[in-house]
Amino acid sequence: MTLFVIFKTILGLVFLFLGLLHFYWLFGGKWALKTTVPTKTNIKNQFKPPVLATILVGLGLLFFGFFFWYRIDTSFNWPTLVNDYLGWIIAGIFLLRAIGEFNYLGIFKRVKGTDFAKMDTHVYIPLCLMIVIMITIIELLIGL
Repeated sequence: MTLFVIFKTILGLVFLFLGLLHFYWLFGGKWALKTTVPTKTNIKNQFKPPVLATILVGLGLLFFGFFFWYRIDTSFNWPTLVNDYLGWIIAGIFLLRAIGEFNYLGIFKRVKGTDFAKMDTHVYIPLCLMIVIMITIIELLIGL
């Protein structure tokens, strides 16, 4: 099994899991919900994500998974622009998420003592960087 196939499979599974998790929350699921929204303190959430945003993020993540699973499948023809640039765009999205917005999330966040901030540091940022690295390797291998 090549590195390419391993990475595209891992990415597909990660995106599938994350996309389905968003729909689980949309329909009232509570698992892992407490640490998914940035907070000033451990008591009060900064915001409640709108339903439409949760749906769009869930669908986007599912689409990203589909994209990587079928990236090299010769029976599925992506439009040239999608095939050439979407992987890099997805990597850029996750790199920006890892960097953050300098207050509540990302490498340069200022609020660091909350449950969300701890999960961000130990889980979300490394996951985003892992995604960026795997996509970069896939895109570079395709370009060879």
